[in-house]
Amino acid sequence: MNVADLQDRPAPAATPPAGPTGGGEAASPGVASPGVAGPPGPGVEPLLSVRGLTVSFRARSGPGRRTAVLRDVSLTVRPGEIVGVIGETGSGKTTLARAIAGLTPSDAGTIELAGGDIRQLRRRARRDFRRGGAIRFVFQDPLRALDPDLTIGRSVAEGLTVAGRGTREEQRAAVADALRRVGLDPAIADRLPGAISGGQRQRASIARAIVDNPRLLICDEPVSALDGSNRNLILRLLDALRRPAADSADSADSADSGGAGGRARLGMIIISHDLSSLAGIADRVVVLYRGRVVEDGPIAEVFGRPRHPYTALLIASAPSVRDEHSLSPAQLRRPADAPAARRPADACVFAHRCPFATEDCDHQPAPAPALPGWSVACHHTETWRSSLPTSAEVPTPSASTAGTVPAGTSAAGTSSKGVKNNVR
Repeated sequence: MNVADLQDRPAPAATPPAGPTGGGEAASPGVASPGVAGPPGPGVEPLLSVRGLTVSFRARSGPGRRTAVLRDVSLTVRPGEIVGVIGETGSGKTTLARAIAGLTPSDAGTIELAGGDIRQLRRRARRDFRRGGAIRFVFQDPLRALDPDLTIGRSVAEGLTVAGRGTREEQRAAVADALRRVGLDPAIADRLPGAISGGQRQRASIARAIVDNPRLLICDEPVSALDGSNRNLILRLLDALRRPAADSADSADSADSGGAGGRARLGMIIISHDLSSLAGIADRVVVLYRGRVVEDGPIAEVFGRPRHPYTALLIASAPSVRDEHSLSPAQLRRPADAPAARRPADACVFAHRCPFATEDCDHQPAPAPALPGWSVACHHTETWRSSLPTSAEVPTPSASTAGTVPAGTSAAGTSSKGVKNNVR
């Protein structure tokens, strides 16, 4: 299959209604059906394959100068898989999402969706690709994502209308189906965004994203603007959406590519500062630091025993995903009085902050397998833990540094908005 195959698809067929319960809510929102297929196995062909992606922006310091935002980034997403992307503010997470969707131009690399390279599309073909709905976004702020002057129904149907897919009756049926899938009563289609709650607006935004059955859903901080109960509901909903109930007559192989009504299994990328949110639903995690992937692997294993010092620092700074075996932040920071070594421009991106850096780190390491399905970009993947200071050697943090965490990363079980998250 190539990218062109994803453009002209019929209007989505409606599934049987869940049945409204009143108040704009449908029955059992966001709860997966029994017998749902789980995450795909490692042998399943990737839905999305990004290789060597590089993105730069024009620098303000002078004409012709550019600043690299993403450098040689690679990742894959399989059908039905949720891949989390974490890192500090400014690490390139949102730029990566926009580049994958073709919204931000890239300098080098490949972005293959279902076998076709999005980067090779010409301007008009790229515009048609975006309108085709193979990739859809869910944004952080649902109030800004939805036009306040359009009813929920018109906003949800907008992608179908722009693409010219289906008759007006078919579009109305598809909108009602999408609202049911996110646990909303289809009657809410006649309301304006300002007349419903924040959690309902975010579910309407998700309905808008899935109404034309995309192959890949990219969620940029989808729960950080919500309170705790709505956050948990949205996370359960996203987990259920990527797992359509398989037809009982289908084989195990077909469950990896399709689900109820022939609907393809939905791959997802979720960008989040809140590590505990990802820990509950993601299958794999990609760790970005200053535009480079430093670690990529199964989320349970990465969070349980990170192989890169920067990942370990992120985990140590977020007690919601730590356990009694986790390291402390003080063990993973350079001493304040340690002299700063001069590093060449192509040094490891984390070398200036890493307490385990050596002369080998004067060159950026390429990602290398640590275990099957787990890669790490570090010269000392297998040895840095042997250099950890003991508890007696760790200095007592000063009042100015106590409790600090990497910028943009949640700690103490909270999101970047400071609301408790109990999802695991």
